[in-house]
Amino acid sequence: PGIAGLVLTIGMAVDTNVIIFERIKESCKPDIVSYNTVINCCALSKDPDAGSHAEATFRQLAQDKSLQANRISFLGLLNAFINSNNIDKSEAVLMSMCKNQKVPADRELFHKVLAGWSHQRKPKRAEALLLKMIELHQNQGLDVKPTVETYNRVLNCWAKANTIEAGERADLILREMEDLTRAGDNAVKPN
Repeated sequence: PGIAGLVLTIGMAVDTNVIIFERIKESCKPDIVSYNTVINCCALSKDPDAGSHAEATFRQLAQDKSLQANRISFLGLLNAFINSNNIDKSEAVLMSMCKNQKVPADRELFHKVLAGWSHQRKPKRAEALLLKMIELHQNQGLDVKPTVETYNRVLNCWAKANTIEAGERADLILREMEDLTRAGDNAVKPN
């Protein structure tokens, strides 16, 4: 069944891949590779509805009691929403991973969502996600403690925002990084 996933191609329209996948499911039971292939084809497409298609496939995977979504499944779904400019949904996927913890969220996934907020020039949302990372690390022990790269992504988001308060907010974030570094957290040392 995993080989059936190879029939799907990134170059095809999302609708075409979904139709092919439905036909494959008629003749054989798809495995995790097949589901992940469809989700990732959606993520790599330019289709504005790619996130919805990926989510529908992800839900089918979730309903299959013999399979379990893995990091690749969640990463594909996250990317599909990011690439279709639905950062709210990508953040919701990330938060569901933090609650569920069967497939733990990690710093890289948070960085992808932060990049999405930066692309949309929404620094307040990026900063809120940074604070959420700190909270999840401190309260739940998740391995999502912010690093200099995390802070740089938030600073980049403020730089792209081009708003009156951007300079002041960026300065405050930089001072926080310096304070944390002086307190011994070299992982956030400004570069």
